[in-house]
Amino acid sequence: MTDAQIGLRCPKSDEYKYGWKKVDSIPADEVCVVYLGGDGATDDRKANGYTKVAQNDIKTALQTDVPVYGVTYDFEGKDPTFARKMQFFKHRAAALLSERKQQQIKEDAADENVDEAYLDKLYANIMEPRIVPTQKGRHYTAEEISRNIRKITFVTHCHGGYVAYELEKRMRHQLENLGYSLQERKNILSQMLVVAHAPSCPLGVQQSAFYSFRSAYDGQGETGWGILPEYIRKRKREERIRFAADQNGDVKRAAQNRYLEMKPSYLEKKRLFVIKQKHPWMNNDDGPFMTNPDEHGDITYGNPNQTQDGKCMMFFSRNLMINGVKNALDNNDKFTPLPPLEELIKVRDVNIDSQERQNFNAKLSSVFKALCNNGKKLIAEVVNDYKSGGRQ
Repeated sequence: MTDAQIGLRCPKSDEYKYGWKKVDSIPADEVCVVYLGGDGATDDRKANGYTKVAQNDIKTALQTDVPVYGVTYDFEGKDPTFARKMQFFKHRAAALLSERKQQQIKEDAADENVDEAYLDKLYANIMEPRIVPTQKGRHYTAEEISRNIRKITFVTHCHGGYVAYELEKRMRHQLENLGYSLQERKNILSQMLVVAHAPSCPLGVQQSAFYSFRSAYDGQGETGWGILPEYIRKRKREERIRFAADQNGDVKRAAQNRYLEMKPSYLEKKRLFVIKQKHPWMNNDDGPFMTNPDEHGDITYGNPNQTQDGKCMMFFSRNLMINGVKNALDNNDKFTPLPPLEELIKVRDVNIDSQERQNFNAKLSSVFKALCNNGKKLIAEVVNDYKSGGRQ
């Protein structure tokens, strides 16, 4: 049976050499950050990798300490990629695959079946205490649950996005079984904030505040087989052909293929921030044939090696986390709903002068509007390409 363990970031000691201690569950009313890492987070050291970064970012910005948790997975030697692929099938995000390929994935998934015991355990120890009180005869109101859920800020990477969505689905079903109305369920789910880096799950289907950050040249993790990911795959192939043609002086092939020119974009329906690449090519001679390995694994803000687009995207993701935590802290006294995205991306650092923050946030708002416009243009281009059968 699969398993998962929760760990809490703590000072390093002889007992906790990685600055990480195992806990059974997370207190139901605690303001905290929960980091759900990729499927490589199978030991304490790997699961703890990002928690220190998150803790330091929060302390720098808000001048306060907030508990940061992480998770280790035990998949019993099975390959979890097939569970993620099957999630895409459930949401019709594999429509462009051939029937033969779909059947092959389903057969492989049956062979590599990963039971969901670890997901059930995580739900029971993270989410359920915030929905069902331990005191016998006690019943949370919808607003109380909303407040409890809002006190958690989830940050995920790759497989962690899949896990967060599975936790959301379990919460949705439990709320329905407990008799909360449709509107109450929607209100509660909207208070679950997920800052998802390179998520391996369908996008735009969540009822939570699930915001994603991805680069086109991140080739790891599943993105599904809808028209957007297929378009990006096709354009990357075309760019590589064009690059090779230019290198070889093949004028004819160069004229038939284009470089991928993708402006930083925000796709509203997918709640997705997307850029072309987070890191420069490994070297100029190989160009798009040698993607930087940090393209997938680097989810930090402030890395000087990132491209300008990468720095911009990671700045927005960092602000989302910080503002999620700040809003969670505001929920200690009374329920304060999660602000809209336009507010979540703004700078709230307490060590920055208020006038300076105001001026900077005005610029951020302009940048975000540009990203939204770029997203509309990108979607129009993708749809036109699909309608034309991929022909220019």
